Amino acid sequence: MGFLHKRRPSEEGGDLVYVSLVSAIDEGGCPICRLLSKVEVSALQSLLYEHVNDPYVRKLIIHGWGLCQYHSWLMARLAMEDRSLGSGLGPAIIMEDLLSRYLEALNKGTFPRAGSGCYVCKQLQEFEEVYVESFALEIESTDLLSKYVANSKSVLCSRHFNMIIKLANESVRERLLEIQRAKLKNLVNIIRKYINKHDYRCQESITEEEAESWLLAIEALVGLRALLSGLHRVP
Repeated sequence: MGFLHKRRPSEEGGDLVYVSLVSAIDEGGCPICRLLSKVEVSALQSLLYEHVNDPYVRKLIIHGWGLCQYHSWLMARLAMEDRSLGSGLGPAIIMEDLLSRYLEALNKGTFPRAGSGCYVCKQLQEFEEVYVESFALEIESTDLLSKYVANSKSVLCSRHFNMIIKLANESVRERLLEIQRAKLKNLVNIIRKYINKHDYRCQESITEEEAESWLLAIEALVGLRALLSGLHRVP
């Protein structure tokens, strides 16, 4: 379920992971966070659409005592927003099973921690490794770095920048650090313009880029809000 882990050539001969990274750069924000956000949504949609009663997936859910808090509620939101996912039936089946097992555990005197082994969190960690390693490799052999430079709204979050810089070849490490500094400096300047334009004496209108600058700053520092998952908690 979810996306394929293996890197395969696309029909045009390019690398599918490269294509995904370029597309994520075009979206703005942290490209790794953007891709991971798609992974977690895809995993939960796939669960609700076709894997609620799949023995293997149910085993993963049971073994982890369900999904973490964030992914449990994201699953609920997706189910309520998209009728094609069966509304609340899928989550109800999963929760009935988990709640019954939890009650049995309490009756036996054990106290399991619900959501402690969330399989979506673990899947995210695996994909994070793939995308980070791929980004570090692609900036050495493709035009990915130039595409990253070209989009001023694309800024790696501190977590993923730190991971990539450690893996990058020494020949491009300094270049990437220089680019990241320039992006962050530019973002600081845009935020300052946004702040200054709130002065009643200023006659200039606030641009869309300025209005969104503080949100991009949050993403640049701590990552995309959608990833309030167990990425930082998975062993």
